[in-house]
Amino acid sequence: MKRKVILFSTYEQALSFRKGLAQTNPHGLFGISVETPYTWLVDAWERFGDGRTLLSSLERTFATKDVLVSCSHQLDSLTVTDGTISLLSRFFADVLGSKELEDALGKPESYELSEVERSVLSLVLPYRELLRCRGYIEPSDALSRLSEMELPFDFSFGAIDELSLPFQRFFSKVAPSIIEQLEIPVQISKTSDHVRPFLLLAEGPSAQNALIARALYADI
Repeated sequence: MKRKVILFSTYEQALSFRKGLAQTNPHGLFGISVETPYTWLVDAWERFGDGRTLLSSLERTFATKDVLVSCSHQLDSLTVTDGTISLLSRFFADVLGSKELEDALGKPESYELSEVERSVLSLVLPYRELLRCRGYIEPSDALSRLSEMELPFDFSFGAIDELSLPFQRFFSKVAPSIIEQLEIPVQISKTSDHVRPFLLLAEGPSAQNALIARALYADI
Protein backbone atom coordinates (compact mmCIF):
# COMPACT_ATOMS: atom_id res chain seq x y z
CA MET A 1 0.00 0.00 0.00
CA LYS A 2 1.39 3.37 -1.00
CA ARG A 3 1.50 6.28 1.42
CA LYS A 4 -0.20 9.45 0.17
CA VAL A 5 2.16 12.44 0.05
CA ILE A 6 0.74 15.97 -0.37
CA LEU A 7 3.36 18.56 -1.27
CA PHE A 8 3.44 22.30 -0.61
CA SER A 9 5.97 24.97 -1.56
CA THR A 10 6.68 26.12 2.00
CA TYR A 11 6.83 24.56 5.43
CA GLU A 12 4.23 27.06 6.69
CA GLN A 13 1.73 25.97 4.02
CA ALA A 14 2.33 22.32 4.83
CA LEU A 15 1.93 22.92 8.57
CA SER A 16 -1.31 24.86 8.10
CA PHE A 17 -2.79 22.14 5.88
CA ARG A 18 -1.63 19.44 8.30
CA LYS A 19 -3.36 21.13 11.23
CA GLY A 20 -6.57 21.63 9.27
CA LEU A 21 -6.59 18.02 8.08
CA ALA A 22 -6.00 16.73 11.62
CA GLN A 23 -8.97 18.74 12.89
CA THR A 24 -11.46 17.84 10.14
CA ASN A 25 -10.50 14.29 9.28
CA PRO A 26 -11.67 11.64 11.82
CA HIS A 27 -8.70 9.47 10.83
CA GLY A 28 -6.26 12.32 11.38
CA LEU A 29 -3.08 12.00 9.34
CA PHE A 30 -3.06 8.21 9.23
CA GLY A 31 -1.44 7.12 5.99
CA ILE A 32 -0.87 10.71 4.83
CA SER A 33 2.30 12.82 4.77
CA VAL A 34 2.13 16.58 4.22
CA GLU A 35 5.56 17.90 3.26
CA THR A 36 7.58 20.26 1.15
CA PRO A 37 9.48 18.54 -1.68
CA TYR A 38 12.77 18.90 0.18
CA THR A 39 11.52 17.65 3.57
CA TRP A 40 10.06 14.63 1.75
CA LEU A 41 13.42 14.05 0.06
CA VAL A 42 15.30 14.19 3.37
CA ASP A 43 13.04 11.50 4.85
CA ALA A 44 12.97 9.36 1.72
CA TRP A 45 16.75 9.47 1.27
CA GLU A 46 17.25 8.49 4.91
CA ARG A 47 15.05 5.43 4.30
CA PHE A 48 16.06 4.43 0.78
CA GLY A 49 19.41 6.11 0.19
CA ASP A 50 22.96 4.79 0.40
CA GLY A 51 23.84 6.33 3.76
CA ARG A 52 25.40 9.53 2.46
CA THR A 53 24.20 12.94 3.63
CA LEU A 54 22.34 15.35 1.36
CA LEU A 55 24.53 18.33 0.54
CA SER A 56 23.42 21.75 1.79
CA SER A 57 23.74 25.00 -0.15
CA LEU A 58 26.62 26.23 2.03
CA GLU A 59 28.46 22.92 1.79
CA ARG A 60 28.01 23.04 -2.00
CA THR A 61 29.75 26.41 -2.14
CA PHE A 62 32.75 25.10 -0.18
CA ALA A 63 32.93 21.90 -2.24
CA THR A 64 32.75 23.83 -5.51
CA LYS A 65 35.60 26.11 -4.43
CA ASP A 66 37.70 23.11 -3.35
CA VAL A 67 37.23 21.43 -6.75
CA LEU A 68 38.05 24.62 -8.62
CA VAL A 69 41.23 25.15 -6.62
CA SER A 70 42.38 21.54 -6.92
CA CYS A 71 41.76 21.48 -10.70
CA SER A 72 42.89 25.05 -11.45
CA HIS A 73 46.12 23.86 -13.11
CA GLN A 74 44.09 22.31 -15.95
CA LEU A 75 41.45 25.03 -16.29
CA ASP A 76 42.57 27.88 -18.51
CA SER A 77 39.05 29.20 -19.07
CA LEU A 78 37.80 29.18 -15.46
CA THR A 79 39.27 31.22 -12.63
CA VAL A 80 38.54 30.87 -8.92
CA THR A 81 36.27 33.88 -8.29
CA ASP A 82 33.04 34.32 -6.37
CA GLY A 83 31.20 34.58 -9.68
CA THR A 84 32.62 31.32 -10.99
CA ILE A 85 31.88 29.53 -7.72
CA SER A 86 28.29 30.81 -7.75
CA LEU A 87 27.78 29.79 -11.38
CA LEU A 88 29.20 26.29 -10.90
CA SER A 89 27.30 25.77 -7.65
CA ARG A 90 24.04 26.51 -9.48
CA PHE A 91 25.10 24.19 -12.31
CA PHE A 92 25.87 21.31 -9.92
CA ALA A 93 22.60 21.85 -8.02
CA ASP A 94 20.39 21.97 -11.11
CA VAL A 95 22.02 19.70 -13.67
CA LEU A 96 23.63 16.77 -11.84
CA GLY A 97 21.50 13.67 -12.22
CA SER A 98 20.00 14.76 -15.53
CA LYS A 99 20.00 12.49 -18.58
CA GLU A 100 21.37 15.32 -20.71
CA LEU A 101 24.43 15.69 -18.50
CA GLU A 102 25.10 11.96 -18.40
CA ASP A 103 24.85 11.86 -22.21
CA ALA A 104 27.32 14.74 -22.52
CA LEU A 105 29.72 13.06 -20.09
CA GLY A 106 29.48 9.76 -21.93
CA LYS A 107 29.84 11.14 -25.47
CA PRO A 108 31.24 14.68 -25.34
CA GLU A 109 32.33 14.40 -28.96
CA SER A 110 28.66 14.33 -29.97
CA TYR A 111 28.22 17.92 -28.80
CA GLU A 112 29.68 21.19 -30.05
CA LEU A 113 31.09 22.40 -26.74
CA SER A 114 33.01 25.57 -26.07
CA GLU A 115 36.22 25.56 -24.08
CA VAL A 116 34.35 26.82 -21.01
CA GLU A 117 31.69 24.12 -21.37
CA ARG A 118 34.35 21.42 -21.67
CA SER A 119 36.04 22.80 -18.56
CA VAL A 120 32.76 22.69 -16.63
CA LEU A 121 32.11 19.10 -17.70
CA SER A 122 35.61 18.10 -16.64
CA LEU A 123 34.76 19.14 -13.07
CA VAL A 124 31.70 16.91 -12.67
CA LEU A 125 33.53 13.65 -11.88
CA PRO A 126 36.05 15.26 -9.47
CA TYR A 127 33.16 17.05 -7.78
CA ARG A 128 31.18 13.86 -7.33
CA GLU A 129 34.26 12.04 -6.06
CA LEU A 130 34.97 14.81 -3.55
CA LEU A 131 31.42 14.54 -2.21
CA ARG A 132 31.62 10.75 -2.06
CA CYS A 133 34.87 10.88 -0.07
CA ARG A 134 33.28 13.31 2.40
CA GLY A 135 30.08 11.28 2.73
CA TYR A 136 27.82 13.66 0.80
CA ILE A 137 25.62 13.49 -2.28
CA GLU A 138 23.98 16.23 -4.35
CA PRO A 139 20.19 16.23 -3.82
CA SER A 140 19.80 16.17 -7.61
CA ASP A 141 21.84 12.96 -7.82
CA ALA A 142 19.86 11.52 -4.89
CA LEU A 143 16.58 12.29 -6.70
CA SER A 144 17.89 10.62 -9.83
CA ARG A 145 18.66 7.46 -7.86
CA LEU A 146 15.30 7.48 -6.10
CA SER A 147 13.52 7.86 -9.44
CA GLU A 148 14.87 4.46 -10.47
CA MET A 149 13.28 2.74 -7.45
CA GLU A 150 9.78 1.42 -6.87
CA LEU A 151 8.83 3.91 -4.18
CA PRO A 152 5.84 3.37 -1.83
CA PHE A 153 4.42 6.87 -2.34
CA ASP A 154 1.39 8.35 -4.08
CA PHE A 155 2.18 12.02 -4.78
CA SER A 156 -0.14 14.99 -5.18
CA PHE A 157 0.41 18.74 -5.10
CA GLY A 158 -1.35 20.88 -2.52
CA ALA A 159 0.02 24.30 -3.46
CA ILE A 160 3.24 24.37 -5.46
CA ASP A 161 4.27 27.76 -6.83
CA GLU A 162 7.56 26.62 -8.29
CA LEU A 163 9.66 23.50 -8.47
CA SER A 164 13.40 23.22 -8.95
CA LEU A 165 14.74 21.48 -12.05
CA PRO A 166 15.82 18.29 -10.19
CA PHE A 167 12.33 17.91 -8.69
CA GLN A 168 10.74 18.63 -12.07
CA ARG A 169 12.76 15.77 -13.58
CA PHE A 170 11.93 13.50 -10.65
CA PHE A 171 8.16 14.01 -10.75
CA SER A 172 8.11 13.89 -14.55
CA LYS A 173 9.40 10.34 -14.20
CA VAL A 174 7.62 9.02 -11.10
CA ALA A 175 4.36 11.03 -11.24
CA PRO A 176 3.96 12.51 -14.73
CA SER A 177 0.26 13.22 -14.25
CA ILE A 178 0.82 15.77 -11.46
CA ILE A 179 3.73 17.56 -13.12
CA GLU A 180 1.27 18.68 -15.80
CA GLN A 181 -0.47 20.81 -13.16
CA LEU A 182 2.53 23.11 -12.90
CA GLU A 183 3.04 26.19 -15.00
CA ILE A 184 6.73 25.69 -15.68
CA PRO A 185 8.51 28.69 -17.24
CA VAL A 186 9.67 28.12 -20.81
CA GLN A 187 13.43 27.75 -21.04
CA ILE A 188 15.27 29.19 -24.01
CA SER A 189 17.34 26.42 -25.57
CA LYS A 190 18.41 28.28 -28.72
CA THR A 191 18.87 31.96 -29.41
CA SER A 192 18.20 33.74 -32.69
CA ASP A 193 21.07 33.90 -35.15
CA HIS A 194 21.61 37.62 -34.52
CA VAL A 195 21.90 37.12 -30.72
CA ARG A 196 25.42 36.66 -29.43
CA PRO A 197 25.45 35.26 -25.87
CA PHE A 198 28.61 35.49 -23.80
CA LEU A 199 29.65 34.67 -20.24
CA LEU A 200 30.51 37.25 -17.60
CA LEU A 201 32.23 36.07 -14.42
CA ALA A 202 32.18 38.77 -11.76
CA GLU A 203 34.65 38.50 -8.88
CA GLY A 204 31.91 39.40 -6.41
CA PRO A 205 28.40 40.88 -6.10
CA SER A 206 29.70 44.47 -6.03
CA ALA A 207 31.55 43.97 -9.32
CA GLN A 208 28.57 42.55 -11.17
CA ASN A 209 26.88 45.80 -12.28
CA ALA A 210 30.14 47.39 -13.39
CA LEU A 211 31.07 44.30 -15.38
CA ILE A 212 27.69 44.26 -17.16
CA ALA A 213 27.91 47.98 -17.92
CA ARG A 214 31.43 47.65 -19.39
CA ALA A 215 30.34 44.72 -21.55
CA LEU A 216 27.33 46.66 -22.87
CA TYR A 217 29.31 49.80 -23.65
CA ALA A 218 32.01 47.76 -25.38
CA ASP A 219 29.38 46.20 -27.66
CA ILE A 220 27.64 49.46 -28.63
